[in-house]
Amino acid sequence: MATRPYVTLTYISLTLVGLIWGGSFVAGKFLVQELSPLAAATARFLFSSLLLVPLLWSQEGRRTLPRWQDLPLLLFLGLTGVFLYNLSFFYGLKYNPAGESAVIIASNPIVITLFSALLLKEAISFWQGLGVILAFLGVLTISSAGSFGSLWQSGFSPTHLILLGAPLSWAAFSLGGKVAMRRYSPLATTTYACLSGAAFLGLFLVGKGERLALGNLDVYGWAALLFLVVFVTVLAFYLWYRGIDRVGASTSAIFVNLVPVSAMFLSAVLFAEPIHLYHLLGVTLVLAGVYLSTRFSPAKGLLPASAPVAPRRS
Repeated sequence: MATRPYVTLTYISLTLVGLIWGGSFVAGKFLVQELSPLAAATARFLFSSLLLVPLLWSQEGRRTLPRWQDLPLLLFLGLTGVFLYNLSFFYGLKYNPAGESAVIIASNPIVITLFSALLLKEAISFWQGLGVILAFLGVLTISSAGSFGSLWQSGFSPTHLILLGAPLSWAAFSLGGKVAMRRYSPLATTTYACLSGAAFLGLFLVGKGERLALGNLDVYGWAALLFLVVFVTVLAFYLWYRGIDRVGASTSAIFVNLVPVSAMFLSAVLFAEPIHLYHLLGVTLVLAGVYLSTRFSPAKGLLPASAPVAPRRS
């Protein structure tokens, strides 16, 4: 049985995970000020792959090499969880405040619940249904700046629609990850998703005639890129799965609620993004909806949008 200091240390590390993933929105905002969104995404996963491949080899060796018949699945994970998600993430950050982006993307567990019901025929309980409604109202509150009437007249902002692509692609990635995790470890699944996603991003970058243009980065840009690679993709991944091992997936998932809160606070401090009453109401509704959806969902513990890894098997 785990001792109290042991559990306390795990809670501290999971709190750090929530703060790191919240900081990913701020780091991404810094990065897209100096690189195009496509170049920023490509650079992030190119360097992440360079770290993850030797780490995977040192931990698992040849036994984790992918099978040919699994390549379509692993490519699907890279296409959805890395390529499509990160285009939505970085383009969304370029045209939206980082705090608002975090709140909208934090609705991804709700989309996963709906996808699971539609595609996997999983039943939705009353509390999960209520969670879906609350989170949707939270996103509407943010998108309408607290005025549903204006949203009715003008519709969703195109820049907010870009952000909504992130939870949609993440939901597809998460469902595919449930299949991949029957055959591969969390580290292997993450590594192969990053590798295939980086390949998709690189091909798209070349096809558009863009360059990585890393020479454009100043010290803040490099710091943001290194934070996304080392802390968001590698360190937080390790701490997250260690937390699941020690206290369980459902308990660990509670700390995910720190992501939009920390992102909004850091954005206010570093970018002077204003926090209005409708922001606070929106984030409260989204967090309440996510809590109800994950608390009463059989698919607890799915990772937040900022972490490019697949959900772990229970």
